[in-house]
Parts: sequence; structure tokens; C-alpha cells
Amino acid sequence: MSFKVPTIVSNDCYKDRTNRMKRRLIILSAALALTFFMHAQPNESVDYDPIEITDEWTSLISENGIEVEYKVQECNNQNVRNQVLVLFQFKNTSATEIKTFNWAVKEYRNDVCINCDRLETQEFQRSLTLSPGEVLEGDGTSKMDKRVYLFCHFIDLVPGMSNQTLTDFEFVNMDVINQGTQK
Repeated sequence: MSFKVPTIVSNDCYKDRTNRMKRRLIILSAALALTFFMHAQPNESVDYDPIEITDEWTSLISENGIEVEYKVQECNNQNVRNQVLVLFQFKNTSATEIKTFNWAVKEYRNDVCINCDRLETQEFQRSLTLSPGEVLEGDGTSKMDKRVYLFCHFIDLVPGMSNQTLTDFEFVNMDVINQGTQK
């Protein structure tokens, strides 16, 4: 019968293994930290041109007796503070027809359409009915009626505010329905 003699490993061998493991962990940690910090660095700042502020109404759409105009204004009053809004004016140009206008608005923020995949949802659908000759106009004193304005950007940013700006917009899915005549 033969017996195997157990191999005796010295404490120095364990110390070597422990030191190698520590070095590997330090190198791995440094590599992970470096990777994290490289990805956490902010991208170069890109300036986007917001829609130009204008006090004059500009024609946007003329469709089947409905005219839509817009202007872009800084709004800083009791109800709307520190914001630039696109204000809309809707006109029924018919002398006798009551008209319902349905639409959605594509919003481009920092040159990217932020709602193109959700235009059919209730959140972005708009509708209004105008009597003959009636005008509905956003004036920037209230944000209660979402049909008459579109948020552009904040005038002055404070920490925590988004730096996105409206760079373009487009009325889509438009439909004008004649509701009958009014005498």
C-alpha cells in the first residue's frame, strides 16, 4: 500500500495569489471607472435655433374656409412666466357656414420630432368649432386652452429646467367639417 504525501504549500504562495488577485481587482476597477467617466462626459454643446420671435401674425394654413396664423412671443405675466410661446389665431372666413377644424401638431424640439409616433393619441388631437366670421386667438396670458398655443422654450433657465427648444412645428391630419349654415 502506498501513501501519498500531502503537499505542503507555504504561506508565501498564498500571499502571492492574494497580491495577484488584488492587482487584478485594482486594474479592473480602474478600467471600469475610466469607461464610466468617458461615457459620462457631456457631449459638445449644440446650439439649436429656436423659432424666431415675431409680433406680427404670419399665415400658416388656409383650408376650406379656415385660416390659421401664428406669432411667437415672450410671455412673462401673472399666469405664464418666463416662457416663449407660439400663439395661434384661427379664423372662419365663411359668412354663413359653421366650421369644425380638427388637427394635430408635429413638434420638433432641438431638430427632432418628439411626438411623430404619437400623433394619433388623444394628447395631440385638437378640434374647435367656429361660427361664421369668428376668430379664436391665443394672447399669451393663459395656458388653459392648449389649442391656441405651443410651448417653445423658457426665457431664462434655472437649474433643473430642460434646455430643449421648439425648432419647428407642422399642422397635420387636418380636416374641416361644415356644420351647416347660420343666418
